[in-house]
Amino acid sequence: MNYLHATAMASLAIFISGCASLSQSECISANWYDLGAQNAMSGKESSYVAEHTKACGEYAINPDFTLYKLGWLNGQSQFCTAASGWRFAAKGGHYKNTCSLYNERDFLAGFRLGKTKREKQAEVNNIKAELKTLVKYSLKEGLTPQQLADIAFERLDLKMDLRFLDMEINRLEDKAQRNGYFY
Repeated sequence: MNYLHATAMASLAIFISGCASLSQSECISANWYDLGAQNAMSGKESSYVAEHTKACGEYAINPDFTLYKLGWLNGQSQFCTAASGWRFAAKGGHYKNTCSLYNERDFLAGFRLGKTKREKQAEVNNIKAELKTLVKYSLKEGLTPQQLADIAFERLDLKMDLRFLDMEINRLEDKAQRNGYFY
């Protein structure tokens, strides 16, 4: 029984530590400037330091707020560009008003374009899944000629939708490339 209890407690400790923003060793060795910069470049707000404060507080370690903020400001200036907005949105990032009014306009120009591309790509993936389902269904025995014809027309319609979406994605990528958002 003690073995099971010990195993459960160890598992719980691992689970809880997995939820913390930083582990004890990370708190001890943290370069607060670099951590601030990394947090900003991943789209986190400057208030995210509160998560680190909470995690490190469990080990009686306090973040260096000055270094963190300086790093975060540097990371923010790198993050809040149109090219970064494009990449961030294309990877599925959710913007949390990280940028200042000074650089938010540029960031959002790239972000909106990248988000539109991501949405179009999701539509492509959904259509491809529908096509697979239709192909499987068309192999089912006992379908009438009318059902097979309906499936064929639906497949053609979906393939046309795919072509239009591919053209739209290419147009978005061309626009992003012309604007210097990606290389």
